[in-house]
Amino acid sequence: ARNTVAALGDVQARIRSTQRGGDWVVLATGRTLSRTWVPIWVQSLRRVMGAQIKLRLITGSINDAVVALEQGHADFMLSYSHPRLQLSLDSAAYDCVTVAQEELVAVSAPSAPGVAMHPLPGTAQSPVAVLRYAPGLALHLILQDALAREQRALYLHDVMESDFAESLHEQALNGQGLAWLPRSLVQADLQNGRLVAADPAGAPTRFDVQLFHPRQSRNALAQAVWKASVEAC
Repeated sequence: ARNTVAALGDVQARIRSTQRGGDWVVLATGRTLSRTWVPIWVQSLRRVMGAQIKLRLITGSINDAVVALEQGHADFMLSYSHPRLQLSLDSAAYDCVTVAQEELVAVSAPSAPGVAMHPLPGTAQSPVAVLRYAPGLALHLILQDALAREQRALYLHDVMESDFAESLHEQALNGQGLAWLPRSLVQADLQNGRLVAADPAGAPTRFDVQLFHPRQSRNALAQAVWKASVEAC
């Protein structure tokens, strides 16, 4: 309970900090998205608008982002979109546009060039060491839905759990286990061989990245950014 109160206090402090200054665009999003897709979104805005915007980020859970948007502390929310993620947003009050397609891919450090150290599906005698997302995370819910639909028997042994995809990424690079990670996070590692596909026969789990914006913009700048985002998409 003490950790929860401290986390809520941290989120509230970050939200209060967004209220200073009227020429900032405020985006609420998750920590992984802030690293993977936010830079791409900003680049697309620069191309369309021909100018650089001043962007302030609020990062946290998907629930934190929803609260920030609903309470007017954020102009936009960037979120994963999947049937398992039930966002409590009034569709009549918010516009939404899909800015990207994402997918979870099973990756592992290599034991030899192109050969996964921790390949699926594993066996009962030798289950695969797995790096898991903490329950409640959007990526955890998306992954659990995919595993529930899996037709094969998978033999898995959890060795780590984290609420931060980047920590799972680092552990996968260090050879500690298999992780299902967003392709945008690991694409460079797959290209240079630091990570390899751990399930070449399996289909990736696909989902969207969506941008949300109140139909009633806070100011003209936010409205201009929304129009540019729609045009870029």
